Amino acid sequence: MRPPEEIFWKEFLPNLRGILAHVLRSRKYSQPRIASFLNVTQAAVSNYLSTDQEQYRTRLESLGIPWADLAALIDSLVIDAAAGPIKSMHTLMTAWRNYLSKGYLCEYHRRLYPELGECQICLLMEAALTPERLNVLRRLEEALDMLEDYPIVAYLSPEVSINIAEALPDADSIEDIAAFPGRIVRIKSTLRAVSKPTFGGSHHLASILLVVMRYNRNFRSVMNIKHDESLEESLRILDMRYAETKPQSLTRSEKDVVSAVEEVLMKDSGVEVVIDHGGIGLEPATYVFGANAIDVVKKVVKIARIYVGLKQPLENAKNK
Repeated sequence: MRPPEEIFWKEFLPNLRGILAHVLRSRKYSQPRIASFLNVTQAAVSNYLSTDQEQYRTRLESLGIPWADLAALIDSLVIDAAAGPIKSMHTLMTAWRNYLSKGYLCEYHRRLYPELGECQICLLMEAALTPERLNVLRRLEEALDMLEDYPIVAYLSPEVSINIAEALPDADSIEDIAAFPGRIVRIKSTLRAVSKPTFGGSHHLASILLVVMRYNRNFRSVMNIKHDESLEESLRILDMRYAETKPQSLTRSEKDVVSAVEEVLMKDSGVEVVIDHGGIGLEPATYVFGANAIDVVKKVVKIARIYVGLKQPLENAKNK
């Protein structure tokens, strides 16, 4: 028995931890904090930091995983470092399953164990999904392709990164809503998903979407983007129907945001965009709703074009 999990424990995870130790250190994390996040000793952190970061990258790429996918995972895990172990574990394991189902590790695995030459187990892991669920996942993947074709949307990426969720028509739980685990992160001027979409991939967006569908069944998808004055002006120029939440306190949680969105929809179920101004430690956000993931991305592309047009003169003025 030669499962690919051997590669995970012996090669993938140690080298990923090595890169993360360097990246977190560059973000001013202390060694005890890095050790806690990586679930290793401080001595192990010191050892990781004593090895050049490029060595870890070379070893990971030798497994067959493209650097763009690895960079997206690393960025997402750095964001998750402040959110607790459950979210980071979800991001890590869904990314690993994604690498397996895409066949990235097949060649490396076969080099180790030539007797696995005809194996296709990892490539068939999603074959049991119903046609309805497969259609949702395929639309999300098509929506991601659109985002990659329109890098202008990267200007709308918030600090917590973008995500897109789409629900089944009769969704009544988070497990009926698919999204991208680990989010869609900005890598320089492009957007990259940490993994393929999966049901239960985003608790927060799924919670918002369940509320949205309670008041308007025509909206089955949502995407989060940044918020600032130029974003709001872009919505006005496009004559998009939007509303703002009315937070009662600066100390808020994601659950409070969901409740605030519901209050907005109770008053006007037809709004296609909701702006939330965040709170202490909670980034402001703009939630764009649509019939499906492709519809939402089309709306966001329109917003991005106006947004960049508004921002460019300001940037030029600053540079003079």
